[in-house]
Amino acid sequence: MNIRPDPHTEPLAYKPPKKFIGQDSLPHGYGDKQGDLICTHCMQPYNANTGHTMSQFCTKACGCCGTMDHQGRFCPARYVTWKFYSKNLRRFPRSDEGVKFWPDPQTLVILKAAGYSWATDLTDVADTKVAAPKRTIEDAGLPDTHDAKRQRPEDDTIMRLETKLQEKEDENVALRSQLADTQAELALIKNKLQAIKELAEI
Repeated sequence: MNIRPDPHTEPLAYKPPKKFIGQDSLPHGYGDKQGDLICTHCMQPYNANTGHTMSQFCTKACGCCGTMDHQGRFCPARYVTWKFYSKNLRRFPRSDEGVKFWPDPQTLVILKAAGYSWATDLTDVADTKVAAPKRTIEDAGLPDTHDAKRQRPEDDTIMRLETKLQEKEDENVALRSQLADTQAELALIKNKLQAIKELAEI
């Protein structure tokens, strides 16, 4: 899902989940970038001493919904903006992850003007958290070794490659689906042509 949903044609992509953790409730330092301090899966501090340095390999329960059924995937109970995914979480959600997006100010205007009742109480306060200052290592009570571990170049390279691989896999799934649809249409056309040929011979 690399294309931002259009609020005119896909308004439900912005409808908040029944129960969610909003972007405005996430702690400072929450992210998957180098230097971020809070795991985006369990919402606990990263800890190099225990090997807890990357959210996609976190083995703890999800900090948003409390379950353990989507390790390595985005939680549908987390409600953040499209911008937050690209800036703080390093990739956009896949279509099978079922996430909703907190609307940015421009999108929110469109949704409210269209009369969606669930958009009435939403605000654009979420984006104020995107640029919030990160806590320091001392503030989080973590050793300096944690920061060094989080900033290893090979970790960043691995994460980028994994993201690209997942994007390619998603593209392949879409292409296979399109191929199946085309084959089905071709079979239908062949059947119609055969029917026309049989009628012509009568």
